[in-house]
Amino acid sequence: MATQPQLGAAYPAPPDYYKRFTDENLEKFRTWKESDNKSNPTAPTHADKEFEFLEPPKPITEGEYWMFGKRWLIEDVLPSLEEQNVQQLYPKESIDRIKELKKLNFSLVFSFLELVETLIRNPTQFTMNIDHIRLILINMHHIINEYRPHQAKETLTLILQEQVQKRKNDSQLLSNTCDEFLEKLSKIRDGFVDKIGDQMELDDIDIKEEKQSEAGSSIPSTQSSRNKRLLQMVDSIV
Repeated sequence: MATQPQLGAAYPAPPDYYKRFTDENLEKFRTWKESDNKSNPTAPTHADKEFEFLEPPKPITEGEYWMFGKRWLIEDVLPSLEEQNVQQLYPKESIDRIKELKKLNFSLVFSFLELVETLIRNPTQFTMNIDHIRLILINMHHIINEYRPHQAKETLTLILQEQVQKRKNDSQLLSNTCDEFLEKLSKIRDGFVDKIGDQMELDDIDIKEEKQSEAGSSIPSTQSSRNKRLLQMVDSIV
């Protein structure tokens, strides 16, 4: 589906064909799609042109596309300076980028001094110096852009490392909190056991006294048995 590239704007106007997306046209499009006309691509009809924009286009797999007035390549690769019609000031073969950037930086400083001298002696001839400075900066920027994939990889590695470290810290904090909770719970259990033990000793003394005073009675003590059950419950929880 070929469309004219739109002009770039902060809020671009919608394409002209958006008016065709009405309920009536969409219903016609569904009916046409289920008919024999759609199943026979070798016999185009007037409906093919009418419903051209109602059917989503196939994904673009090669070439380029336009979005908001700018051209974008399908393959996200850095175009060479030659493809951009820009003179390349460094060798085309494999280079030491740091060394070439230093050379270009020296050239940039020298070109700036030439520009200053030109502005002093003949201000009307500064255009050539400006163009040369612009060319040097474009070459420097292009070399720096070649580091972008490496920068993206290192940035992603750093983000993942930070996420792993954060999860380790959270896990350690949770573990420490659980240890503190178990320690407090153990202290509560020990204090509770001590109180129950003292109460059980007193109950045993009362039972012995009751047995001595009521020799013929066989009524069991409920307080001692209840304390034993509470102790068993605490042991099962902690």
